[in-house]
Amino acid sequence: CGPGIAFDHQTLVTGKRTEASKQPPLVGYPNYLYYCTNDVGAADCATSIDGGLTYLPAIPVFGPDSNCSTIFGHIKTSPRDGTVYLMPDGCGQGQAVYVSEDNAATWTRRDIPGSTAGGGGHPSIAVAYDGTVYASWTSTLSGGTEGPVQVAVSTDHGVHWTKPVALARDKGILATSFPIAVAGDGDRAAVGYLGTTDDGNPRSEAKFAGTWRLYISFTYDRGRTWRTVVG
Repeated sequence: CGPGIAFDHQTLVTGKRTEASKQPPLVGYPNYLYYCTNDVGAADCATSIDGGLTYLPAIPVFGPDSNCSTIFGHIKTSPRDGTVYLMPDGCGQGQAVYVSEDNAATWTRRDIPGSTAGGGGHPSIAVAYDGTVYASWTSTLSGGTEGPVQVAVSTDHGVHWTKPVALARDKGILATSFPIAVAGDGDRAAVGYLGTTDDGNPRSEAKFAGTWRLYISFTYDRGRTWRTVVG
């Protein structure tokens, strides 16, 4: 799967050729295939130009000099222009997204202002048909406990983000885990996650006795407002 690639925490995705591509032309397959792994001190991605038959040498997304976790959520691409996104499990005390606009040849870190660290499952990126990006993650409350899922939205490849919004505040959720985001048209997206309204910290208690439920929050106005239903 590419010279230099590792084998932990694999994620795969396909994506179209970008206008600024620095990769060789595609051969016998309509899209690039990206295979990314955790490499202990780095996150690496290898690109295939022939549908996964062979891979180019792995390229580091970020390395030990970054303050980001080398574990990450699933890699995603824009159906509009092929931009590639990889979101680590937190960067220092906040969140960031690594973005490639040349088919994973180079990567740029783009931080999400106002975000907090989180640890309730990996973050999740969704990219709408028009390229709008929805980034979701579990937040951290004062005292270090996990809080509600938060979402920020970008319409310019992560250069700028909306202020993070905490989902389902009206549901009394005290802790969340495992967010997963999906988007359709630019103004429509949904984020699913597990949540509990019971007291206690699921990440620090040996036996958390709370009840988990599936919640789905969705927006029809590009993240300005969200509605939540219980599964």
